Amino acid sequence: MSLLDLRIASLGQRLGLPERATKRVIRARRILGHPLLYARRFAVPERLRQSPWFDFVDRTQGYRCFDAATFPGVDDLVASCTAAFDAMGGVESTENAKKPFFTNILSEQDLGNHPVLIRFALSEPVLAAVTGYLGTVPRLKGIGLYYSPPNETMRSSQLFHYDHDDDRQLKCFINILPVSEVNGPFTFLPKPVSDRVFATVGARYLKGRFQDEDVLSVAEPGECRELLGPPGQGGFVDTSNCLHYGSRAREGARLAFMFQYTSFPDIRLDKGKTLDGQPLHQFPADRFAGDDLERLVLSPEQDN
Repeated sequence: MSLLDLRIASLGQRLGLPERATKRVIRARRILGHPLLYARRFAVPERLRQSPWFDFVDRTQGYRCFDAATFPGVDDLVASCTAAFDAMGGVESTENAKKPFFTNILSEQDLGNHPVLIRFALSEPVLAAVTGYLGTVPRLKGIGLYYSPPNETMRSSQLFHYDHDDDRQLKCFINILPVSEVNGPFTFLPKPVSDRVFATVGARYLKGRFQDEDVLSVAEPGECRELLGPPGQGGFVDTSNCLHYGSRAREGARLAFMFQYTSFPDIRLDKGKTLDGQPLHQFPADRFAGDDLERLVLSPEQDN
């Protein structure tokens, strides 16, 4: 992370500038630092523009759910995630993870042993869907196999919140084990509902989290969406614009595959931290990229 970006953020704070305005300056600084790379990403390949998947994710709603038959390769993905999980012989403990209730258990070695995982995230239908939503060739920001053990906690990302990696992003969650309401499904509000909630009770958005009662004082319970269902079912969600929470697993564990795409450059400040249970961030292009487009998608985080 650039010290200059930290200074820009600090100066904006001292001047009382809106956070969004300060982050626009940081993005502009990062674009000027990598103009050719930015231009390459802005020039979306015609094969993606013409893909039937390009408009898959609704830009006004900020999400799109899908079932196990929607994307090619989902069955192989579920099988590989299941094999990786079974090879671990179970998860002994998540207590040392940053989020004990939502922990990535996938290692770099697992990713190499099960290439179908990254191949799915780089598949043309997925890249076309993400590019169509973000409007630029994206960057694969993170990938993981997330385990949520039974728990009784209500903290951190178990409360309604937005993610702040960028103004827009897409996370894809795919169930590996069947998910019902007792397994702590990923739960979110569509973008228009989230906007309405924030406009009404945004002043109560303390420490990055909303209490359920504040959200549901504006949104109807029926407006919440949950990623329930059998293995292979899931959804794309813009977690920067859709209020969400997850991992309230009260009676059974949840296992879900997740990968995250952002634009380049993004606006996150605290880059480079690697903690137990966090997603994998490094994807060597010489190991995983099959062509120039995939090589661009796998450009490392520190390119910002």
